[in-house]
Amino acid sequence: MHSYKLSRRTFLERAGTLAAGAAAISAGLAGTARGAGKRMRLGAPSLSSPMIRRPCPRTSPPRVSRRLHAPCTVDDRDRIKAIIKEYAAQDVVIAETGAWRNMQDPDPTTEANLAYVQERLALADELGARCCVDTAGSHSRTNKDGPHPDNITPAFIEKTVENCRKLIDAVKPTRTKFTIEMMSFIFPTGLTTT
Repeated sequence: MHSYKLSRRTFLERAGTLAAGAAAISAGLAGTARGAGKRMRLGAPSLSSPMIRRPCPRTSPPRVSRRLHAPCTVDDRDRIKAIIKEYAAQDVVIAETGAWRNMQDPDPTTEANLAYVQERLALADELGARCCVDTAGSHSRTNKDGPHPDNITPAFIEKTVENCRKLIDAVKPTRTKFTIEMMSFIFPTGLTTT
């Protein structure tokens, strides 16, 4: 008899996968029984989407051509059209893309960071991604989303709102929402700022 050890992480991953699969099957059967015709999309990370700078072909969606998973910029008009066409043909939707730059960097690189986030938001909108996400940033000099006492101040909140408005006004996205991820030590957070 073989002894098989299962780590806690592996157990939780497999249990979660089974639970999601059971829920999907149950929802599908219930929808079919009611004749509702509604669908539930299942999500999965893809480290090789056109939004990622360093693609990883082993994790790309299996039905979508791997040639579309090289990095893409908003100026790659032909590639964007090809991606949109093939994703639509395979019924694949990009749920979330990341910009991940410090929009409150105390160094002069903040403008370059905002320009990068703006370009990623524009590309996400072109590709029809549901949202483009970043954090509000940080005043930390060592971590783009690290703790710093100035991260939860009225001035930080005002700057976050200003940055978001600037990005949205510049891009004017029609299909993609720009979102700010909650962090425990950056606005928005569960902590009060009174």
